[in-house]
Amino acid sequence: VEQRRGSAKIALDIDPPFDRLVFMDAKPKHIAALKALKASYPGRDIDVVRGDANDLIQKEIKWDGWKKTRAVMFLDPYGMEVEWDTFRLVADAKAIDVWYLFSLSGLYWQAARDM
Repeated sequence: VEQRRGSAKIALDIDPPFDRLVFMDAKPKHIAALKALKASYPGRDIDVVRGDANDLIQKEIKWDGWKKTRAVMFLDPYGMEVEWDTFRLVADAKAIDVWYLFSLSGLYWQAARDM
């Protein structure tokens, strides 16, 4: 079985490295895996946060420091779970580039459901 690196591992391995990384997930099993991954990168500024990413991102976006910094956000949801308000708030910050990873099957399912 071929094992592929997940989004978090890819982000951690980018050179030059990001100054700070924040990984969010709602599932305890995934949080445990992210914490184990964090432990293998000592000295890096990594936060692992459990909860709904929409809520967590919307709270993080309220930080006033976005006027002085830049960020890259990788959204890798399980389905089509990113709320439009989340995208709107991220866009309004005018400081965050977004990579939105989504499955085509989720897109097809959503499109068929809306017809």
